[in-house]
Amino acid sequence: MPDPNSYQNLTSGLGTSPINPYSGVKAPIRLSYPDHFSNLLKESYNKSIIGLTDHLVNQEQRYDLSEFQYGTVFDITASILGFGMDLPAYVLGGGIGTASLKTAGVQFASKQAVKKAALRKQVTQGIDDAARIVSNNGAKPTYVSKARDQLKKTFLEDGERLVRDSSGFALISGTHEYLNQKIAGDDVEWAKVMNKSLVGLATFPAGKLGGIATTSAVKGRVPTAVARVAGEAVGFTSPYSWEQGKLLPSPEDIAVTGGILGGAQLLSRGLGGVVKNQQKLIEETNRVFGNKNSFKFNSLPKDIRRWAGETLQDLKAGAFAHRRTMYDKNGNSIFVERYSDKNGMVRFRNNETGKTTKLPEEEFFTKYSLENSKKTPRFELVKRIGNELDRLGKYKVDDVRKTLFSVRGGRVPKNLKPGDRGFSSLTNRELYHINKKLSNRNMLHDISKQLMILDREYSRHYLPGPLGMLGKTFDKLTLDMFPSALSWMRSAEAKLSRPGVHVKAKYMMANVENHKTLQSSYIGHFVDRLKKAGIFDKITDKDLMRKITAELEMNVGKNAKMSDGARAIRSIYDDMYAMFKEEGIDVVAFEQAYTARFLKDDLANALKDIRLGIMRERPEIFSGVKKLADDKETRAFLDKKIKSILENYKNDKSVVSYFNSVRDYYKGDSLKVFSDLDMHLMQQATRPFNNITKTRSGNISWLEKENRYNIDIFETNAAVNVMNYVNQGANKIATKRFFGKNFDDAIQLMDDIEFGRLRKPGTKDEYFAPDKMTAQTMKEVISRVSGIIELDPYKNFKNKNFVKGMVDFQIATKIGGGLATLVNVTQPLISSLFLGNYSVGIQSYMKHFVSGNRRNLLKDMGIFGDSKFLDTLQVLSGTTKRGNSTADKVLDKILSATGFTGINRINLSTSASVGIDMMNYLNRVANGEHVMLKGLPLSKKMKDSIINDTLAGQSRQAWAKNKLYRDYGVIWKGNKKLKFEELSRGAIKFSKDTQLQRNLLKEPLFLTEPMFRPLLVLKTFGIKQAKLVKTGLNRELGEGNVLPVLRLGIGAGIGGKFIINSYELVQNIISGKDEYDWRQSKLGPTGEFDKDANILEKIGTQYGGMRPGFFGGEENYKRGEYWKELLTPTLEEIAAVGSLGVVSDFMAAENKLQGLGFAVEPVIWNDMQAIWYTTSEIIEDIDDFGVSGAMKRSPQNFMKIFGSNAKKFTKRFETPGQTEGKTEYKRRMVNKQVVELVYNGKKEEAKRKIESWNRAHPDQPILEPNAEAIYTYLFKKKQKREKY
Repeated sequence: MPDPNSYQNLTSGLGTSPINPYSGVKAPIRLSYPDHFSNLLKESYNKSIIGLTDHLVNQEQRYDLSEFQYGTVFDITASILGFGMDLPAYVLGGGIGTASLKTAGVQFASKQAVKKAALRKQVTQGIDDAARIVSNNGAKPTYVSKARDQLKKTFLEDGERLVRDSSGFALISGTHEYLNQKIAGDDVEWAKVMNKSLVGLATFPAGKLGGIATTSAVKGRVPTAVARVAGEAVGFTSPYSWEQGKLLPSPEDIAVTGGILGGAQLLSRGLGGVVKNQQKLIEETNRVFGNKNSFKFNSLPKDIRRWAGETLQDLKAGAFAHRRTMYDKNGNSIFVERYSDKNGMVRFRNNETGKTTKLPEEEFFTKYSLENSKKTPRFELVKRIGNELDRLGKYKVDDVRKTLFSVRGGRVPKNLKPGDRGFSSLTNRELYHINKKLSNRNMLHDISKQLMILDREYSRHYLPGPLGMLGKTFDKLTLDMFPSALSWMRSAEAKLSRPGVHVKAKYMMANVENHKTLQSSYIGHFVDRLKKAGIFDKITDKDLMRKITAELEMNVGKNAKMSDGARAIRSIYDDMYAMFKEEGIDVVAFEQAYTARFLKDDLANALKDIRLGIMRERPEIFSGVKKLADDKETRAFLDKKIKSILENYKNDKSVVSYFNSVRDYYKGDSLKVFSDLDMHLMQQATRPFNNITKTRSGNISWLEKENRYNIDIFETNAAVNVMNYVNQGANKIATKRFFGKNFDDAIQLMDDIEFGRLRKPGTKDEYFAPDKMTAQTMKEVISRVSGIIELDPYKNFKNKNFVKGMVDFQIATKIGGGLATLVNVTQPLISSLFLGNYSVGIQSYMKHFVSGNRRNLLKDMGIFGDSKFLDTLQVLSGTTKRGNSTADKVLDKILSATGFTGINRINLSTSASVGIDMMNYLNRVANGEHVMLKGLPLSKKMKDSIINDTLAGQSRQAWAKNKLYRDYGVIWKGNKKLKFEELSRGAIKFSKDTQLQRNLLKEPLFLTEPMFRPLLVLKTFGIKQAKLVKTGLNRELGEGNVLPVLRLGIGAGIGGKFIINSYELVQNIISGKDEYDWRQSKLGPTGEFDKDANILEKIGTQYGGMRPGFFGGEENYKRGEYWKELLTPTLEEIAAVGSLGVVSDFMAAENKLQGLGFAVEPVIWNDMQAIWYTTSEIIEDIDDFGVSGAMKRSPQNFMKIFGSNAKKFTKRFETPGQTEGKTEYKRRMVNKQVVELVYNGKKEEAKRKIESWNRAHPDQPILEPNAEAIYTYLFKKKQKREKY
């Protein structure tokens, strides 16, 4: 039974008013004040095409306003707003009319150009004749002349705009007539529909004539703008009046029309700005990308062409085009050591046998192919050349011949038949060199396009209006006015967008993303090979892995005595070696009995600590200073240091063995000992990859009988070693390609930019000004790419391992011991599907689960299952690279066991699946295919005209080209299909960005600063999500695409409801009782929580409010408001799903300062407060309850530091007094919230809170507040303000 004293309890807490005439009067929630503005919007909706369609479908008006009394002004305003709601139909009709005009114009021009000119002459002559007649009847010549000019401008120069406006109104008029007939239940009279459309078509020409006539007639007596609007209103309305048999329109009709025209004028001005922006976007996009096959390299700016050429030279593109790995007819791979010596011989090595052979060039190119294919080498060459020619836009026979026979100095054979392009006249060797030349040319074009794109992308773009002004002000303050004090909070991307930043800096920094993508792609490829070989399944079998290591150490090549696992690993080593050589990396001589050797993890961690200690004392030792070799003081210091290490680590056999063996190898040279240590530890940093650039130490060998190395310092798990080798080898390749050997190219460019050494194009002695901020930004980014920041003693805590332990504890307890996995389930709704497209994205998302072909494609890309692109743990902890210590492994297992890692992997691969189909979709749109018009009953010519001739069609193509690069890193080239490499790279980029993985360019660099980690743990995802949404909306809205706003709202609506219900269900299960959840969903549970019910019954009750018809919730499906409630989010739902990142939490917080505090307060500090508070409580409770009683009262507060799940579980052990006290406190708080909500008119939210509370606590219910409670609340609030 409800508590009859409910509101006495409430008012006693609020205080009472001495004079309260409403005492005891009930104020039901369902009552509210009349809302005239709301009714205005409802009537506008009823009058719009959408409202009429709704009326037709549901057989009743959405909003019944039959009892509402409204007058002429209300009706006029509603009609104007209704026109605003019909704007999409207006724009669509205008587009169709314009396209029809242009299509007809093309046909007309091609067939009757003479008649067209004659018609234009006749119209001009007619206007002149009319003007002459009016002038002869007494009109002033100046007015007549002006009217004549306006008529010519309106009907001749601006004819297309007139057609667009008239067509828009024609579609609106005809659609209204059709829907009204259907609603009335009559058979559709198409003659009336067509008549209404024709009347709509006539409105704008009549309105223009009326406006011109009126302004001319009353010139000088009435303001021109007023006269024009009045005349246009009369003229605009006249066709409708004539259709109804009236000579002139009524005043009400004129008023409505005047309002619509006034609104249309304002809209036209706004749209004019949008149109200009879109036209500018189209021009810029076509300048960068070109239209299909129309890219002109020579028309690019001189500096872009020069820098593209320099970049191509730096990349040594000839090596990439000149493939070194080739295949024989049986699919066996060979590696080209040297292409052509002075005798025209090619030297190559068989990757299977290791044997080196020589062949004449012509014979070699006849036997070996660029592809592992069943086709002949010649077929593959011709195919490749054809693709390269297509990319260059060379289709004509003469152009192809000129290109092909450039290899012979341009001498084309005279005996070629018409249509013969000349392939058959060239040898394989000649075709090979032509392919190389064309590949280089296309690569030059791609680089120049990318430079153009980056120069535009990394520049400042602002939305119009206050949001754009806010962004501009923020940029000015943080980057222009006070950069030394405020730039730390900005991303590298923002810093590179400053005016004047050199495009080469932008290009190199853009390669940071490519570096990670290429590295991870190689790793994913080799991981998949290890899985297929069964190595991963047995990685924990230490004896077997040691046995494989012994096979690799004791056997040459790949022989029959070796196991399948050993041969598979040896093949990977050989293939990696070939990749190093192909990339131009310095590698020691090929060893057929090779296996990688890596230090044991525990030893490596100990050596890192040793290195950090020396760095603090003598940093120059690891800085490569050459004069140190002759510095006796340094050598004495290091000799002493080695003795100290051996003494301090005498109980650690690995450390002692390492230093003794290395010292013996270098014959006591302590400087070389520490240089060797540096190389072992810095293999992922800026030093050479030790395993491929350093010959084997002669004093280390495998002891066959003892089954171990003679010095026990190396890892003996073959799978771990090959993975380390692949990881570091892939990093080496990516570094060489994008930043030069050991980051040399990057270091050189940073120095040139910092000290002003970059020469301006076309000059000899003019240089760009020094740019220290850009150089420093590049250094910060490169230090993170290389991992050197993790070993810099000045950027890390002295007790680094302790701090790392605290951070890991927070992740393990708050993520592993919390409900973060639930939030991640809905992440795609506010990320990949938000930036994608529902019609494409939802199908792609499902393909990941049901399509074997899609899963295989994702596996080939290396982003399915145990993906190496997943660096969630790095983002959570703020690190740039994770270690492989025991603590790291334990944390990995905790996150895996709780499902957090698993759901992140699924989100990553589903997002990649969405990305694949979105790229194909965007490529089709950019190519001008009829994607958006598919299924419409329009001719091909009409569709082509809409796509290629209208602003909307051209804008859509420009948007697709830009989005392909911006979201996927793919440069549009006009190809019908994207290559696998493009799809792979784009899918990886899209999945990593949308799933908030590490992106050093987009996130503020302080997020990865070692000193900030304890303060930012668990905060980074919120910051990154807010930036994802902000950047995504800024760019999409700037290009005229408003759908992402709708998708974000829908995603937050569905995802937020799922998460809130899931939170409530899980916390009820863990605590064993029905808990009141402060977060409220509009579609909550349909009954009380029954702890004795089975899990399916609990789920059915909890999600009952969300289920549509096809999941059993038939009553929901039929309920009219269901879909609206499901798809529209509340602030609490937005916060729950995290759609706006940290902004969401702040918006939804009851107390904004508390919400801000949560966003900025470190989690570690919260735990310290909890420990302090709980300890203080225990000490105080001991006096009242004794030690036993005090301990029983403390678990929940103390267990808070172990995560929300542990805290909820301890509720099972609350004392009855604690439960009663907390429930009463919560009840008062909820009661107060309900009163506030009712007073503020938030009726539905108040209802949800009451229902949720009463469901959880039926024995202590909350009733609907009466007037006394509301007035008491107001009185108390007033008292607080007066007596602050």
